Amino acid sequence: MLMVYVDNVTSRVEYLFKFLLTSILGIDISFTSEIETFIDHRTQKISYTRYHLRSGLFFEAHSSLLFERGIRDNMDLHIEFVDGIPYFFKTSAACTMGFDIFAASFYLMSRYEEYLPYVPDGHHRFPARVSLAYKKGFIRKPIIDIWAMRLLEVLKKHFPDLNPPQRSFKFINLFSVSKVWTYRGMGVLRNIAGSLEDLLCSDFKALSQRAATIFGKCRDPFDTYDDIINYHKKYKLCTILFFLVGRYDMYDRNVSIYHPDFRRLIKYMADDVKVGWYSSYASTYNPHLLVEEKKCMEGILYYPVTRSLQYFVKLHLPDTYRNLIELDIEEDYSMGFPDHIGFRAGTCTPFLFYDLKNDALTPLKLFPFSASISALKHYMKLSKKEIQQELLNLMREVKAVQGTYIFIMNNKVLSQDLAEEGWRAIYETLLDNL
Repeated sequence: MLMVYVDNVTSRVEYLFKFLLTSILGIDISFTSEIETFIDHRTQKISYTRYHLRSGLFFEAHSSLLFERGIRDNMDLHIEFVDGIPYFFKTSAACTMGFDIFAASFYLMSRYEEYLPYVPDGHHRFPARVSLAYKKGFIRKPIIDIWAMRLLEVLKKHFPDLNPPQRSFKFINLFSVSKVWTYRGMGVLRNIAGSLEDLLCSDFKALSQRAATIFGKCRDPFDTYDDIINYHKKYKLCTILFFLVGRYDMYDRNVSIYHPDFRRLIKYMADDVKVGWYSSYASTYNPHLLVEEKKCMEGILYYPVTRSLQYFVKLHLPDTYRNLIELDIEEDYSMGFPDHIGFRAGTCTPFLFYDLKNDALTPLKLFPFSASISALKHYMKLSKKEIQQELLNLMREVKAVQGTYIFIMNNKVLSQDLAEEGWRAIYETLLDNL
């Protein structure tokens, strides 16, 4: 076991050290604030202080970030690159790694910058372009995990007997279902309105397809659920489907959750894969809707729903996560940028949410995703070839640190619709490279 000396074992210190050393590197640690105990300890030990204790490995605390409470906006975030890897919170030459890896990791993982003033996008979200990672060009790297691997090299060099278990690469096959079908289950009025729109646009193919679907002569274009199950079984994947069950609204335009076919579909999918709750756009500012939607999902599944995904990636820290904790949600998969690929929290390792305003660790586990259909198609506007290369590049970055790769797909892109042509090939290429 690795002993860690700190002057004061704060909740921030305990949180970050356990994540970096135990969750990522698999090293068991213990803390002490007794100098005599630390000095007398003869085996593996490190200190995290402002001044070198002349015993064990010294990691200099660049600032008081892990020892203070509250939020401040006057930190020095000067970035330096060494061998293409960015570092900030530079320390003195006496420090083992030359920068404060613990404070830097905490700054990124706690989403410290999202508690400071920023200019939101049109949906009141934190856009990638205002993040430190985007501005400094390391948004596509799971930088905390990369730092952790370098830390492990340092620890092994000084402590040859250190032999933590090696973690393995994981892929989570995640699908968001905001529109379960194109035409089926939409009701008479919505289909009449859609038919009129098809006529006005002279889209006779869509009109024909709509009619054929309604009268049961062909499968709905978005009905790709058997395909998802087949991929799940063929590649032995960890697959999760998140279903939008909110009321019909400007942005929430799914089939009514009270439609019997929709309810049967959720049960059908839950027999083979994991399912979760896709909270609606409208519920972001309405906790009562959150309660209603979660109860609705549980009424279909007959067991507690513990996984969530936020529609439009609408995260408002810490309120969104506080609401989920109140509802006994255990896992959330929304920690990623809505408009860009990359690592919003700087890591590809699931981690517990730390509430900066309360300065407290919470039981909610966040699973960071690095890419989504929406970001690639609607915001970055990449070609299919570019998309495939970017997804493979992200996978290589995650594999290099044996992390968890999450790419948010949706049922629509696996359809045979010409507009979605090429997505199935991209998806299969990704699966073939796992």
